[in-house]
Amino acid sequence: MNILYRPVKIGSLELPGNLFLAPVAGYTDRAFRSICTDYGADFSFTELASAEALTRGGKATFALIRRGETEKRYAIQLFGHDPQIMYRAAVALSPFHPDAVDLNAGCPVPKVVKTGAGSALMKDPSLVCRIVEELVRASREVLGNAPVTVKMRSGWDAEHLNYAECARIAYEAGAAMVSLHPRTRTVASVIYWDNRRFAHNTMVRQQSTNDGRTKTTCGRRSAGKWAIV
Repeated sequence: MNILYRPVKIGSLELPGNLFLAPVAGYTDRAFRSICTDYGADFSFTELASAEALTRGGKATFALIRRGETEKRYAIQLFGHDPQIMYRAAVALSPFHPDAVDLNAGCPVPKVVKTGAGSALMKDPSLVCRIVEELVRASREVLGNAPVTVKMRSGWDAEHLNYAECARIAYEAGAAMVSLHPRTRTVASVIYWDNRRFAHNTMVRQQSTNDGRTKTTCGRRSAGKWAIV
């Protein structure tokens, strides 16, 4: 038996295994995701999709987030910085029936960062909280409580490694899973391997002490657990 390969539960979503295809702009389109599914991927993420474009009915963006022909379970990843626009974009996902909605808090590309989205969100943990809450609200109202997840970096730069704070806040706001890319936005060449180990220890303590019932910084409560993979 392969001890590394095991079933995974993300909120209400149960997956037969833990082989995930990460979101990669320019690569994880429908065709590529379908091929990876055929070769064993248990779960896949779309390329990052603009929340602003979705609220404006952008045809190209809607085409980007369609489920692949062979995909059984997939997440749609959104990027943006306005909580209300993120809510409206998540509501617009209803016809696509995603199995999860992922918040991009890690993209380092200038055209994304300059709008305050992607890895720029790491500079404002309270904004991460508000966005996650709005995504959770949209999921509860129209997406059948599909879990909300977050992909983030270690921090904006080496002086602000706030991944643990942002992960905790995302969890408290209702996120079911947090994925950590252990690099900062400003220095992509340095990998903070210790961040992953510390984040895992934080996760275990959070589950054992709070049992998913922590008051959030936004003044609400959540019943979800979080994991860092």
